[in-house]
Amino acid sequence: MDPKQIAVCLLQTADHVFLTYDQFHRQSYPLTFRVGFGKATYYQSLRNTFWQRQPKRQITIGTKMIQDKLSSINKASLWRTAKEINIHRYWDGKLTPQTLLCHTLLHEYAHYHQETKGYRRANRVHDAGFYRCLDALYDGPVAQSLMDALMDHKVFCELDFAESDEAISPANSYFYVGQIISFDYAKETHVATILRVNRVRLTVELKNGSTMYVPKPLARPIDADKN
Repeated sequence: MDPKQIAVCLLQTADHVFLTYDQFHRQSYPLTFRVGFGKATYYQSLRNTFWQRQPKRQITIGTKMIQDKLSSINKASLWRTAKEINIHRYWDGKLTPQTLLCHTLLHEYAHYHQETKGYRRANRVHDAGFYRCLDALYDGPVAQSLMDALMDHKVFCELDFAESDEAISPANSYFYVGQIISFDYAKETHVATILRVNRVRLTVELKNGSTMYVPKPLARPIDADKN
């Protein structure tokens, strides 16, 4: 599927939804959207000249970012947006192409609110002020309305991970950053949190704070609903 077509669908839908629920703020602080051709996906606020009354505010969605996030769930889990879904339990912690890309749009729009509402501090980007803005999008109608609008598009509904990682198999399950797993080592069963997902092993943090590598075949995902 053409990543540029996906990006255009994402941006046009997001622009409409955000404008619907945030019309007054968008009129006060104009915002544009563009498709980029690299991995870079970001919110930017720049003044081209000293005399410019309003900075140019823009959200860029990179087509290579979309390709990378859709290549496999392992690669997708390495992105900050995937970690946020898991840690903050956005979309009930479910990582799918739909929740990941929808959250990406909400993440960048939260940066827009962070800057225009005065929460942005020098050299501090993903801080408490940012997550206050992001949580507000989920607490209100914006997040679900954006997902509903995106799901009206066939190109978005049919997105799926390519599952190109050799390490992924039905027996091995899907692993992602922030997931709780158990494994047997030195005649004991250990519980740990995944810090990084590699092709054949996981970097995990034990309850005592130490880290170690665990081969994927030894790791067993723990159902969060049972803990």
